[in-house]
Amino acid sequence: MYNMFIANTGTLFNINNNVYFKQGNGSMVGSYNGINYPTFQSWRTANAGIFDSNSVYTDPLFVNQGAFDFTPADGFVNNKGANVLSSVPVDINFQARSTTPDPGILEFTPPTSTDAGIAEVVIPAAPLSPGTIPVNVKVRNAGTTTITSVTINWTINGVTQTPFAWTGSIAGGTQSANVNIGSFTLNALTGYSIAAWTSNPNNGPDARNTNDTAYADNIFAVVPGGSYTINQNAAASATNFVSFTSFSNTISFGGIGGPIVATVVTGSGPYNEQVIFTNVTGTSATNTITINGNN
Repeated sequence: MYNMFIANTGTLFNINNNVYFKQGNGSMVGSYNGINYPTFQSWRTANAGIFDSNSVYTDPLFVNQGAFDFTPADGFVNNKGANVLSSVPVDINFQARSTTPDPGILEFTPPTSTDAGIAEVVIPAAPLSPGTIPVNVKVRNAGTTTITSVTINWTINGVTQTPFAWTGSIAGGTQSANVNIGSFTLNALTGYSIAAWTSNPNNGPDARNTNDTAYADNIFAVVPGGSYTINQNAAASATNFVSFTSFSNTISFGGIGGPIVATVVTGSGPYNEQVIFTNVTGTSATNTITINGNN
């Protein structure tokens, strides 16, 4: 699943002032010219970084999609649209647009509230070597009250980490710079998922908890060149993958550091899976990926 999919390079693309949000493990923010970009941060590096410099990443939290009320409840998207006043002077309900319109079909005014959340979990871009990886987040103010303090909670693969007490100043509708909340040890051939969320903004309640959390999924170290096995009857290890899915995810999200040969162990099947191998970072005419089926 992609928010944006562009198959080929081009010079006529003008992509900006959008609201992105993805759901589901393995989903991507975008794909450009055969390269997948799993995070909003990485997507904005595509095509020499000309895409979406003024876009935001958040769930707009439509008031009632079932009743076709697509008014955003998240104030972070307020006034983030492009100035198209000359061609789109009103919204779908004939409310006047401005030079800083709201994206989407409706103009709206955020409710007065204290509403903090995590805009994005920021991890260094792949390829990543095994070792210590810093974890940063961007704190978002989706309300109108300036946020001066908030607790940042987080987990790695479901394991609770030490909360981080942040202080500063974030005006309504804006977000902080990167905030370092800690680090973790990235091991080879192991996938990691990070969840981060806010609580206790301004030492009080949050007006809306449904927009507090952001995720970074499918974090893998680069796979060194070498020989590996695929064997569901053996434990996962530094040289064995228990499924084609784990093999595909590890090389697709982590990239490779040399030629890879993966041999399916005779008699270990059947493997009832469907996998997709997209462009893998690090592949070349010499850094190839070979799968020996051993039927």
